[in-house]
Amino acid sequence: MNRRAISVTETVVAVLVLGVASGLVLRFAVQIKGGLQQRELSSRLTCELLNAREQIGSWSAKEVTESRIAELPISEDLSKRVSDLRWEAELREIDSPVDAKQVDLSLCCRYGGQVIKPRQLTFWVLEKRVQSTPTSQEQLDE
Repeated sequence: MNRRAISVTETVVAVLVLGVASGLVLRFAVQIKGGLQQRELSSRLTCELLNAREQIGSWSAKEVTESRIAELPISEDLSKRVSDLRWEAELREIDSPVDAKQVDLSLCCRYGGQVIKPRQLTFWVLEKRVQSTPTSQEQLDE
């Protein structure tokens, strides 16, 4: 009589292989989810910086101060994802080749128990000057 049955050893080995495989898949899924969340957070921080740059760029150079930048609003959704979120800005007067202010803008926050400064953006705000435009060919030739 040739009987074919599954032994206890085969069953235990099969269960162990399935357990290890499912553990590896679960671990991989958790890592992917964490990576996607970090990427989304990074993207939101970048958008927040770019929005702030646009808002600051609409000000005159005289209006650009560290205290005014610190008062810029931060999106509520981003504030919920990280703690102690605040603007930091360093301002430098630039005289050459044009009068301007250099702005080094960053968002600082606490994420996962650590203080981080994930992004920094540098841009310039020019002094607004009214320039007369030449109106005749003689003025253009000068």
